[in-house]
Amino acid sequence: MSDVYAKAEEIVQTYRGESGTLGKGISGQMAPEVERRKDELLWGTIWADPAIDIKTRSLCTISALMALGIEEQLLNHCRWALHLGVSREALISLASQMMVYAGLPRGHNAMRIVKEALDSAD
Repeated sequence: MSDVYAKAEEIVQTYRGESGTLGKGISGQMAPEVERRKDELLWGTIWADPAIDIKTRSLCTISALMALGIEEQLLNHCRWALHLGVSREALISLASQMMVYAGLPRGHNAMRIVKEALDSAD
């Protein structure tokens, strides 16, 4: 295991909790080498860069997923953000902002996903 992959695992466990793992999804099953390289780049390099703290990276990622309408990953990232200590109010405010910047349909979908994440956290 490379040092970068070990750092990726560390960041993922910080973000997702101790049960957070890499390479377990469909991409890891179908294309494990591609998944490993993606994890090293995304988690071991980009998310590990200290220039932006992990909560800010989380909110940036959530904003992008809201704007793009990527619902499954948005739900996961909202749950992980809550695990990090991002407030309920911050997620609701972000979804409200997306109604203006990403359009009402995407903003409404984002609000629904935030509600689902909040409900599952209760």
